[in-house]
Amino acid sequence: MWTLIASIAKGFLERHQERKALYQQQTMELKMKQHELKLKREKRLYDADTESVKQMQFTWKDEYILLLHSIPLILCFFPSMAVHVSAGFEALDKAPLWFKVAYVGIVISTYGLRFMKDKFFNTNGGLKQ
Repeated sequence: MWTLIASIAKGFLERHQERKALYQQQTMELKMKQHELKLKREKRLYDADTESVKQMQFTWKDEYILLLHSIPLILCFFPSMAVHVSAGFEALDKAPLWFKVAYVGIVISTYGLRFMKDKFFNTNGGLKQ
């Protein structure tokens, strides 16, 4: 009788340990798959940014945007122009959200700064304030 109870208990414990080991193995495999998917996604983004930078060597877009950003910076050093620069930035502050989102997106994509996307955009795609 005691051997029967011991045998049943032993079988129960062995099955419990097997299920626990299987659960741990499956959990580890799931985490590894998730990590692999994340690495693949990051590699695709990196490759896309690298290709974008390679393609930019044939365009003047990045130089144009750099020049566009340099003009207000340079004009700030001329006291008579600083007022106009401030007025321009106030006008941009009142621009519609779609324009701001499009502009930030253009700058980010032009310079291959996809990693900055999370800094400027919310999870729903809107511009952070």
